This record gives sequence, structure tokens and C-alpha cells, in this order.
Amino acid sequence: MSAANIVKYPYKAVSCLTSRKRVMAGSWQELLTVLAEALPEGGLVTAWLPQQVLWGRYDGKGFAFAKASSLTENVLEMRVFSREAEVYARNRGDNTYLVRICHDYPAGAAAAGAEGMETEYVDSLSRLWGENAGVADGYAVLQDADRKIQMKIPVDDGSHKYYGLVTRNYIGYTENNQAGYVDSRYVAIENGEVE
Repeated sequence: MSAANIVKYPYKAVSCLTSRKRVMAGSWQELLTVLAEALPEGGLVTAWLPQQVLWGRYDGKGFAFAKASSLTENVLEMRVFSREAEVYARNRGDNTYLVRICHDYPAGAAAAGAEGMETEYVDSLSRLWGENAGVADGYAVLQDADRKIQMKIPVDDGSHKYYGLVTRNYIGYTENNQAGYVDSRYVAIENGEVE
């Protein structure tokens, strides 16, 4: 990002109440149960498999992808995310999964009964490679013609030339008050036409 863009689009630290929990899922079925409990409203999903990366949607019960695909134990990593929460799972190599569940609540939500820790964060947008080559069934085809590669991502608005992934980066402090990012999660896919 150029100096002019930093002035035009400054990073802004925001406070929220964040709840993080780590659990172990002993099987793919246990992971699906954890996911259904943590994100019943659903969200977007990205899954890393040995041969490809899939982007799709999760509706609280199952997955939908641009082309027929089913996720099974061969998932290496997976993130299911929304503006409010993310479930991140990593296969340990024996088809058991380390899972991190992260929920964000508005600042002051503790008064309304939400549990968590008051946290500062910075959201950032990273442009996904490729230009929008067309939209079908709620998926934009991002194509990099020079490299002859493409990927399909779930979008609500297919009118943008570029798309970006919004990540939330949580700020923590060392004992001598040095700030740094201590965790991050996916938030959304948005218009990536930012110069």
C-alpha cells in the first residue's frame, strides 16, 4: 500500500469483546458438530485440500461450493467465517482436528451478558488475485489470464472487477507494552477495488 493510500485509508484500531476457545475434534463428524454449535447462522468457508483450495458457503448444516464437492477427512485446514465469528480447524495428520472458535461482540457487550475479553483489532483488506471474469449462481470467477489460473469465490454483489478478503487482526501487548498482532481471523469477502 502506498503512502498516499495509507493517508486515504488509514488503519483504525477498534475495540470489541472477543471470546476465543480452543477445542479438539476427534473426527470429521465431531468437527461438524462443533461447527454447527459455533456458527448455526452459517457463513463463508474456505477449505484447503491436498489438490485444491475451495471457497463456498456454510448454512449451519452443510456446505455448498461452486462445483459439486464434498468435504471429508482429507481437509488439511478450514475456515468458516462471518462478520461475528470464525471457526478455524487444522487437521493434525491423523484425521483429528485442532479447532479455534472466535466470536466478536460489540464493545460493551459484557453488560448484556456476553463473555469474553475486551480486545482491540484492526481490519484489513487484501486483494484476491485475478479479475472478475463473470458471475454465476452467487460465485465470481476470478481469473488470472497471464498465469491461466482461476478460482470461484462466493459473492453477494458480482459487479466488482476485483475482490478482497477482509481479515481481523487482534492487538496484544507484551509485558513492556509493545503492541503487536496476537491472532487473526477471516471476516468477509468484499469489493477489492481499493487503490
